[in-house]
Amino acid sequence: MTDDWLALLAASPWALPIMAALVVGDAFLVVIPGEAAVTTFGALAVSTGSPSLFAVIAVAALAAATGDIACYVVGRAIGIQRWRWMRARRVQDAFTWAHAALDRRGGSLMFTARFIPFARLAVNLVAGSSRMSLLRYLPLVAAAATAWAIYQALVGAAVAALIPGGTVAAVLVSIGVALLLGFTVDLIVARVRRRSRAAAGAAVGENGSVTRLPRIAMPARLSDADGADARVGLANAIFDDVAALVRAEDLDVVVVRDADLTGFDGLVLPGGGDVDPARYGGDTAAACYDVNPAQDDLDLDIAAAAVAAGLPILGVCRGLQVLNVSFGGTLVEDLAASDVLHTPGDDGCGELEWTWHPVAVAPGSRLRGDLPADEIAVASGHHQAIRDLGEGLIATATATDGVVEAVEHETLPIVAVQWHPEAEGTPAELAAAPFAVFADLVRAGCLAQR
Repeated sequence: MTDDWLALLAASPWALPIMAALVVGDAFLVVIPGEAAVTTFGALAVSTGSPSLFAVIAVAALAAATGDIACYVVGRAIGIQRWRWMRARRVQDAFTWAHAALDRRGGSLMFTARFIPFARLAVNLVAGSSRMSLLRYLPLVAAAATAWAIYQALVGAAVAALIPGGTVAAVLVSIGVALLLGFTVDLIVARVRRRSRAAAGAAVGENGSVTRLPRIAMPARLSDADGADARVGLANAIFDDVAALVRAEDLDVVVVRDADLTGFDGLVLPGGGDVDPARYGGDTAAACYDVNPAQDDLDLDIAAAAVAAGLPILGVCRGLQVLNVSFGGTLVEDLAASDVLHTPGDDGCGELEWTWHPVAVAPGSRLRGDLPADEIAVASGHHQAIRDLGEGLIATATATDGVVEAVEHETLPIVAVQWHPEAEGTPAELAAAPFAVFADLVRAGCLAQR
């Protein structure tokens, strides 16, 4: 009876669409048995003759590629910070691993990750969020999906050819073999990751000493992107663009949720919502958005820890404001209208879009050394700004209306910009400049510690 039911399923016109749906779903939800489905239909192809083994492989490959590309599109559209589950520590660890591995060995990683359920989700989301070139990504996805489909289908086909006892036995044994192989792969991956963590990214330098990429802490965004204010999700999404520019300087980004900076070489404070005016004695009734006490605690605490440890710090937009408040400065809660448009919105806080305006950069400043001119056009999207500079901070760039657009510290390795170098449309040289300055400070600090 069961054999007859399986034979009927195999001959059904819905057989391959059902398998395809499971494979596509498996790209997003690891609990969906995509591998087992392909293995099952591989076994049915041999034991019942329907569907054909070629059709199973072709449909499985197309479905796997479709699911992976969908993950890429999601990562490219919203990043890897927008939803709460993405900001869980284990998920962020996986994203950090995927970022570093894609930079070093993108081709082999795409193949390997396709065979490991959660790894393929992380890799494809990160490939999208980091804007991996489609010309590079699509051929890799197609090849990896095809290899995966051939492997899964042939496992089922081989078992069905070798195991007597009818269709049911072939299907059950093939599923068992697939699960056993998957469990074995998981064990191997876990062991490799433990060894990698123990090595702490070590590599051998020219003089035989052990070196590693400098580790940079970035405090996680804690606001819930699923709330009513869509700007929160968009602000969380550009977090990934900032991280990508940090990584482009050969720095290792680690997303953190506490102020313990042991083992870190620098700190990047990214953009986000408004700092609570109560933190600097401001007007708490002023128009603000996404005031998050937990985020303020994390950002201010980690900034203080970095200063105490003498670590280099880079601030971007909110990050500049956090640094100013941490040094005792104050902020303008809501900028008055001027001849410079700092935000394109008209509701006090503005939308997360960009307006462009010129800023004058001080000659001799750290930032000016990596910029092509004394005046540059920047992408702006803020309604708050520095009112009183914090102790030791120096304004190194200003807009024509006098708004402070960049600061550095008199003696400490700190630089921050009010604009968004990560904004789409920013020339590559201007986007990289603040991060190049920061990277130089980090490497100088690493050398000083040797």
